[in-house]
Amino acid sequence: MSNKKGNTAQGAVASSDAGCHSVSTAQGSAASGEAGCHSVSNTDDGIYLQRTSPDVHSLPETIRTFISEYEAYVISARRRVHVWAETSGNEYKTSSFITQELEGLGITVQKVSNTGVIGVLDTGRPGATLALRADIDALSIEENPDNLLQPRVCKSENPGACHACGHDAHTAMLLGAARVLTAVQATLTGKLLFCFEEGEELGLGVRGMLDALREHRPDAVWALHVLSTLEAGKVDISPGPRMAGGRRIIMRVNGRGGHGSRPDLSLNPVYAAAAITANISGALQNQLNPDKPVTVGITSIQGGASENIFPEYADVKGTIRFFDADEGLRASEIVKRVASGTAAMLGCSVDFDSAMDWSGMPVINNREVAERTANVLSQLGYSDTLTECPPWYASESFASYLSEYPGAFAFLGIRNDELGTGAPHHNDRFDVDEAALATGVAANVAFAVSGVISA
Repeated sequence: MSNKKGNTAQGAVASSDAGCHSVSTAQGSAASGEAGCHSVSNTDDGIYLQRTSPDVHSLPETIRTFISEYEAYVISARRRVHVWAETSGNEYKTSSFITQELEGLGITVQKVSNTGVIGVLDTGRPGATLALRADIDALSIEENPDNLLQPRVCKSENPGACHACGHDAHTAMLLGAARVLTAVQATLTGKLLFCFEEGEELGLGVRGMLDALREHRPDAVWALHVLSTLEAGKVDISPGPRMAGGRRIIMRVNGRGGHGSRPDLSLNPVYAAAAITANISGALQNQLNPDKPVTVGITSIQGGASENIFPEYADVKGTIRFFDADEGLRASEIVKRVASGTAAMLGCSVDFDSAMDWSGMPVINNREVAERTANVLSQLGYSDTLTECPPWYASESFASYLSEYPGAFAFLGIRNDELGTGAPHHNDRFDVDEAALATGVAANVAFAVSGVISA
C-alpha cells in the first residue's frame, strides 16, 4: 500500500492501494478556532462540548460521502491485516502499517508498549477528548480456506494463525474512521485518540494502553466489535451489560500414581477430576441466583499419558463468565469448595492456581454515551442499522477502559447466510461480510462527532 502524505491543512487524505482519493474539507469560518459558538451540552456526565457552525449542518451528508469514498480502502486494509494474521504480542507488520497510515494523514503517532499505537488528532480547538479503540491481534488457529459456504475472499498467510475474532476488521474500520475524521477536522473540536491495542486476546496490551491514556485524560471511550450472530450491517449500542466478566479455573488434582491394574493401591486423580467437573454443575445450579446469569465451562482435563498407569496428578482448566461481579466471585468460591470436597472424598487433594483470585470485569455501557452515539448515528443517516441484541458471554479487555472512563462498546453484525459468514468467533471458518464494514466506520465516526452534532 502506498503511503503518500496528504496536506491535512487543506483536507487532503492519504491514498491507498484501494484507490487514491483526494478530497478537500470545507474551508471558511469552521477552520478557525474563533468560529462558531461553544456551549457545554446538557448531559448527565457533562463530557461533551458542543460547537455550532455553518459547517455542522452539512456534516452528516459530508461524512456519508467520505464513508462511501473510503469503503474500498477499508476493505483493502482489512484484507492486508488479515493475511498477516499476527498473534498477540507479535503484531509487528500490523503495527507498522497502522503507524504509516496514521502518519500519512498527518496524525501524531505514539508508540505504546510493544506493538500498540495511539494516533492523536488534535483540532486545536476547545472540546472533549474522545478515545476510540480497536484490537489488532490474531489467534493461534489454523484457518480453514472456506467459510461456512464457500472459499473465503482472503486467507491467512501465517501458518497456524488467523483472524478468527474480527480484529482485522476492527483495525480497518478505525483506520477508515481516522480518514473520514481527518477529512472533516475543520468542523471538529477537542482531541481524538485512535487507540490500537496489542495482544487483546491474552490481555498483553491493556495495561500499557491505559497507562498511556492517563496522559491524555479522555472524557469518554469507545470500541466496536463484530458479532457473528448478528445480521450483517446491524449495530447494537445498548446501555448496560454488553459482555461478561471472567474468572479463570486452574487447579491441580493431586493423587498417587500406580499400575492401572490396581486402582485400590492408587489414588486416581483423573477420576477425581472427572467427579469434580460433574459436581460443579449441580452445585452451581442450586446455589446461584437465577436472576444473575453465570456460566461455567470446564474446557480441559489433562492427566496421564498411558492406558496402564495412574498419574500423580491431573490438571483441570476452565472459565467462569458473569455480568454481576459479586455473583462471579460466589461462583468461583463454590467451584473451589466443590473441588476440595470431592477430591477429599476420593482421597485426593487440590491446589488452586493464584490466577483464580483475579477477576476480569464485565463490559457495562454508560447510558448517556451509548444513547447519544446511537442518536448521532441516526442523524448521520444510519437509523435503519440500529438494533438490539442480547449480551455476549465472552469477555473483553475494554471492561478495564470502562472502569476508568465513561464509554460504550458496540456490536456490528457480520452474519450473512448467503455468503457463509456466521461461523462462531474463534472458529476456523469464521469470516466477515465486508459490506458491513462501512457501517462500522459510521458507528466509529458517530461517537467521534457526538460532541459536535447535537443529539
